[in-house]
Amino acid sequence: MKIRSIIIFLVLIFILGSLLYFSTNYLQFYLFSNSLPQKLPLTLKERLWQFMEKEDIVFDYTNVVSNKELVILWKDLPIKVGLSDNYDQKVFVLRELFPLIVSRYNRIDYVDIRFPENVVIKYKE
Repeated sequence: MKIRSIIIFLVLIFILGSLLYFSTNYLQFYLFSNSLPQKLPLTLKERLWQFMEKEDIVFDYTNVVSNKELVILWKDLPIKVGLSDNYDQKVFVLRELFPLIVSRYNRIDYVDIRFPENVVIKYKE
């Protein structure tokens, strides 16, 4: 009887774990799907709009689920943001660098702020 109870318990744990895994992946897809751009946390959009024009910003969701990477296109310049909890720090760094980005826009290939303590500005060759 004990063995049967343990087996049933393990099967239930497996089923719940599987459901949690698939629901988490579905939730990520739902929140960051290319067809649902309004699902991005408003705080990030609002903070970017404080120093960027709304019409100059496009959120690229194509790599969010596969690569866990959110990219913001500012006037077609990719700004790799990534997915994490430290959006405050990333927006702060981007705001500080924004005058430099604007002044060198034509020479920059992309900006990577996924790791705000190690920002990368890749220049065109």
